[in-house]
Amino acid sequence: MNIVWEIIVSALVLFGSLFLLGAAVGIIRFPDTYCRMHALGKGSTMGIICLMLAAFIYFLWSGVDVCIQSLLALFFIAISSPIGGHMIAKAAYHYGVPLWKGSVRDDLLEDCEFISEDKAEF
Repeated sequence: MNIVWEIIVSALVLFGSLFLLGAAVGIIRFPDTYCRMHALGKGSTMGIICLMLAAFIYFLWSGVDVCIQSLLALFFIAISSPIGGHMIAKAAYHYGVPLWKGSVRDDLLEDCEFISEDKAEF
């Protein structure tokens, strides 16, 4: 393997690890469920994408036939992780998990009141 590709793979592994570390610290340090979901959704997605891309490049230049599985894992995680995080946060909001009492603007409150008024008519 060429030294340039080894540096690229090492940099991707390092960046992926840093993104995953940031996601873990965000889960521990952020004040409410929604901030934690944001840290987890963004950080873990970017971290796994960097690690899968590093695995793809490494296996591509090593001559192993695993590189296609790395690309498929990268693709499915890149699509499903942000959508899953959004759905979990939306479900938490509709179940009434409280927002952080800091400087949070609740844009969905008006929409939910409008929906509850429509349901009351039926």
